[in-house]
Amino acid sequence: MERQFIAESRLLGRISEILSQACISHYIDPKIKRFSSNRPYLGIYRTKRSLLFTHYYEDSYMQAIIPKITPPEEIRNLFGIQGKDRWGENYKSKTHYVFDIPVRNEKLNGRWIVEEKAEFFVQIAQGR
Repeated sequence: MERQFIAESRLLGRISEILSQACISHYIDPKIKRFSSNRPYLGIYRTKRSLLFTHYYEDSYMQAIIPKITPPEEIRNLFGIQGKDRWGENYKSKTHYVFDIPVRNEKLNGRWIVEEKAEFFVQIAQGR
């Protein structure tokens, strides 16, 4: 029997508080998931099939699932957050893309605490 490990991400916990204050239903899955069998992450979901944000805690970045009508350049202009769409067309969604944001010392882009960019998290979650 495979053992399930439970983990916690303080970063996702703080995002969850912001979403709760904005009355956006969501949950954090406490089970560690793995991408390519070696990169562990935790996620915030709106529903079981609707992922909002992930935190690759060992690799020091997080991801947001963003509508394609808001490209990375616009995210930077609107919210000051810099990131990249590294999945490109490999993310098999016609409406959304995966936006990678570097995290250093639990700060987005190594500069901002989550609470300083609360509007970003609320708008992205509402658009999902």
